[in-house]
Amino acid sequence: RGIAYSSRSGRVIVLPGEEWKPGIHRLEALARNTIGNYALPFSRFVRIGRLPRSLDVAVQPRLISTDRRAFAVVSIASADSIPLPDGAVLNVTINGRDTTVTCENGKALFPLPSRSSGSARAKVHFGERTYNVSVTCASTDRYVAGTLVASNGARLRGALVAVAGRVYPVLPDGRFAVDEPGSASRPLVFSSPGFFSARRTALLPGKFSDTISLDPVARGILNGKTFLVVKSGTDSPASELLAKELLVLLRASGARLIVVDDADEIDPERVGLPLDSDKGIIISLQPETRSRDARVRCVAGPGSRKLQNHVVTAAVKGIPFNVRKSRVHLPRLKYRKFPRIEVSIPSPGDRTYGKDAIEYAANGLAWTVYRGILAFNGYRTRGSKNIAANVVEKISRRPASYTRVHLNGVLPGVTDREGKVFFPAVSVSEDWIELDHPDSLEITTVQTELLR
Repeated sequence: RGIAYSSRSGRVIVLPGEEWKPGIHRLEALARNTIGNYALPFSRFVRIGRLPRSLDVAVQPRLISTDRRAFAVVSIASADSIPLPDGAVLNVTINGRDTTVTCENGKALFPLPSRSSGSARAKVHFGERTYNVSVTCASTDRYVAGTLVASNGARLRGALVAVAGRVYPVLPDGRFAVDEPGSASRPLVFSSPGFFSARRTALLPGKFSDTISLDPVARGILNGKTFLVVKSGTDSPASELLAKELLVLLRASGARLIVVDDADEIDPERVGLPLDSDKGIIISLQPETRSRDARVRCVAGPGSRKLQNHVVTAAVKGIPFNVRKSRVHLPRLKYRKFPRIEVSIPSPGDRTYGKDAIEYAANGLAWTVYRGILAFNGYRTRGSKNIAANVVEKISRRPASYTRVHLNGVLPGVTDREGKVFFPAVSVSEDWIELDHPDSLEITTVQTELLR
């Protein structure tokens, strides 16, 4: 369609003359000025995703207030195995007006404004098909709307509101709408990847100015950072749990994860970074060791020794083994400038821990690696909090050994034999601990220590 050039930024924008077909396209560019000076040649491959055959179009809530500020949220997603590609533009009609919406993270969301009476309607046009949704507009004492924001000003992606077993999507601008105001026994839970979840026992129906703020996990220091996780040795229960727990911690912190079973499978196109980039970390999870210690091996490369030292010194209090370091020389791999370590957990046994404590041991080592990664990236614990809690069985009042809990809805912890759980230095605001089995277990005490 043409070329646009900005003399201020030096950027050249090229608009294709026709829509690109799904598949891999190669972009090439060569620029020169009027006196014959050339820029370095540019070449890159771009993948254009296929569109799904059909869509899943939903709207929530189904009953909304007649207030002119009220709205419902329409969500569009793929109904088959092919996700909606990011950037895809869909044609929609909202209360009789035609417009477009853009897909992001495999979905497209848009508000459906209320009407003074009757129903509000939307249509989604997709190929030869049209999807219709509608909501009832009437007086109601259950409709609640507000805005979800990040305390650090970042944009929230994939945010959700959950209440009473139902999940409501949040618009890209942070606005949400639900038809359940919540209660002490049915709190509203607000969440977004990379942020601590927030709970509210109740919101006032009819009020449109409620603003809920989410705090980033570990101050957002890992948000958007790239991690290549190689699960080459996760065949046993302990190593598999170690991988699972570490991935949960990194994902909860907003990290970008690329998980492969073998280092040779690392695909630069999938990573999206040039091979000479240093903007990532490789964590290789190895088979269990028969040693009584966990091992953190340093792979020769820039930053690897520093990362190893941070992980070893971050060993979580109470884990049933020591964490020791060693150095190993391995064949050169892709992304040589990425810091890289290998981690292995000791096998359960008489010298380490029992089979009933596998989850506790794996969680503790995952937290050790996670804390080391935070320190490596410059995280400072000052102003954060240590959180400790005791968990007991409701009927017997005995300590709830080796049971799972979560801090602020996202970070996993496992109690020790005495029913104690500890979350080290990642929280900075109001906290809540959630039991995986609240019907049979109870939290008796919670202790908070502000780090100075």
